[in-house]
Amino acid sequence: MADASNFVPCLASCYIAAFGVNRNHPTFGYDRCMRYAQRGGYTPAEQQRREGLRLEAAGRFARGDRISEIAHDLRVTSGSVRRWHRAWQGGGTEALRSKGPVSRERLSPQQWARLELELRKGPLAHGFARDQRWTLGRIKTLIGKLFHVGYTVEGTWKLMRRHG
Repeated sequence: MADASNFVPCLASCYIAAFGVNRNHPTFGYDRCMRYAQRGGYTPAEQQRREGLRLEAAGRFARGDRISEIAHDLRVTSGSVRRWHRAWQGGGTEALRSKGPVSRERLSPQQWARLELELRKGPLAHGFARDQRWTLGRIKTLIGKLFHVGYTVEGTWKLMRRHG
């Protein structure tokens, strides 16, 4: 039987599925204990929650709490807390405030409302006759036709995830 040391960390979940749980593996529990992962951008509520975590960490930096304790309590990586700590040392609590969305939204609220309406009409109403499922490629094409705005397939996925 193989042991976990023969596998790279990103394959730990495959190892666990094949051979059972190895609680000694360095990545054991990582995906179950982290608060968030980068999956397509954040909603304003998620950005606010993340900012709250950083500001809570700032208060704990001021009290002198250890980085490992803060990371454990906030359920984030120690690397994130170290990055926040460096920012806090250089600029105080203000350095940990959210800078806003990573990229500017290219569709206005009115355009987004219209896109939702058009998506509800279904693919057939927009010339997609083969099957009646919206794909990211089809949504990307529809956005381009309606608003003359270009998105990549990945950008379309992030847009749809961000808006629910």
